[in-house]
Amino acid sequence: MIVRSPAQITPGQITCSVSQQFREMIRQALVDLRVSIPAIVQSFDSGTQTVTVQIAIREQVQSPKGPVDTAIKPIIRVPLLFFSGGGFSVTLPVAPGDEGWLIFCDMCFDLWWARGGVQDQFAVHRHDVSDCGFYPGGRSQPRKLSNYSTASAQLRSDDGSVIVDLALTGITLTAPKVQMITTGDSDITATGKLNLSAGKISVGSLPVFASNLLALAGGLTAGDLYRNGADPDHICVVH
Repeated sequence: MIVRSPAQITPGQITCSVSQQFREMIRQALVDLRVSIPAIVQSFDSGTQTVTVQIAIREQVQSPKGPVDTAIKPIIRVPLLFFSGGGFSVTLPVAPGDEGWLIFCDMCFDLWWARGGVQDQFAVHRHDVSDCGFYPGGRSQPRKLSNYSTASAQLRSDDGSVIVDLALTGITLTAPKVQMITTGDSDITATGKLNLSAGKISVGSLPVFASNLLALAGGLTAGDLYRNGADPDHICVVH
């Protein structure tokens, strides 16, 4: 059981001077007001970047036999909300079973979602169950992360097998394989030592020249590597 600290001011204290009938009117109005609620992904469409979600809390519905806990039908085509701006985005491989939060909007946003820019309301209603976006994240206790770092920021897999760790002491990459693909040059600058430790170091295609002079004439500059044409087992540094 989760135990929360009691509120310093109770709703009864705030509305003590209001009649019971008026309080009941307010309560009934709030029943129709949607704000935010946890939900679980049923499916994800990466093409439209929308999800079908199941609200994770059953609604208590009145019946002739009394209150009945009733699941709300899944909500379809819910826009996925993710960090983006300045021409960059942070994307996640959203999958069925992922938890997150639905945020319900003040007004119908259908035309804005379809066209962008400033639009009129397609339908006039407020806090409707269909006008929501989904933020992936937030976890129930059964799905809480293990080995949560309190000393660094991490981008990580749930099982901890892949971690990008940013701490004040440095950046650490943990992964079964790290691959870098560049469309231009790759530069590594270290004011200290550059240490390499591996079971095997492989060097890809290198230009072949018979001498340092020919390497310079061929367009290489000091510090570049080449294979010696006379002895291809030797890797030389242009000087």
